Amino acid sequence: MTSTVTDLGAISPAVARRRVARQVRVMREHARLTLDEAAPRLDLTRSALHRAESGGSQVSVHLVRSMMDLYDQYSPELLDTVRAARRRGWWHGYRITDVDYVAWEAGASQVWEFAVARVPELVQTEDYARALLTDSEDLRAELAARHIRQGQLTGAAGRLAMSVVVDEAALHNQVGDRMVMRAQLDRLAECSAVAGVSLRVLPAAAGAQMRAGGFRLLDFDHPDDLPVVFLESAVGVLREEGEERVASVRRVFDSITAAALPVEETRAFIQQLAH
Repeated sequence: MTSTVTDLGAISPAVARRRVARQVRVMREHARLTLDEAAPRLDLTRSALHRAESGGSQVSVHLVRSMMDLYDQYSPELLDTVRAARRRGWWHGYRITDVDYVAWEAGASQVWEFAVARVPELVQTEDYARALLTDSEDLRAELAARHIRQGQLTGAAGRLAMSVVVDEAALHNQVGDRMVMRAQLDRLAECSAVAGVSLRVLPAAAGAQMRAGGFRLLDFDHPDDLPVVFLESAVGVLREEGEERVASVRRVFDSITAAALPVEETRAFIQQLAH
């Protein structure tokens, strides 16, 4: 799912901000200017320019125009991306920030996930999610945001492809009562037949050596948007973007997928477990 065409009206501001940062750094490097040389000519400190080039701070259209003048390069698309980066994403209305996973998922074209302890959020039923989120400070907002996210996957305008491997243990971990679990398993079986969704179960027989921690890897359509990995642990989620880390996670996912049940066997397995 690779394309050089991007709908800037739909791009995630978090993703747009990172794209702007990368592009203004590349422009400076092509102009053969160092941070120390470029910063004073832009009326910036070296640290301020570094933050702009690393995504640590917002940049304005005015600043980017000044950069284009200094570097003798012009890109109308970059200016549009700057404007997109300064918009507020829909998730802000649900107490979610631009550094959270949701802001990045909103701009992705493909998610690769290994779910260890629970069913992936994009295919959870409302009752299952409600049982998981009993300690949430704003349950209604959490559920509403999850509903919007699921529309990206299975709705009429669905544009997000998903390849997920679910550890068999996640299907046995009790969430809610038996009716909640059965409905959730039925939902999984249904989603496994949705176009753009590849769902497999990693059986217990695959062995403990396959039980790596859970993770999600996001790919994007635009060639300037590099993949992002979110590693999950008991104390939180860590975002990483390094090329080596991304390659390592892809290898792990390929190994887990090879050990998982095929898609059709997965569907039959889930249906049998549900009934």
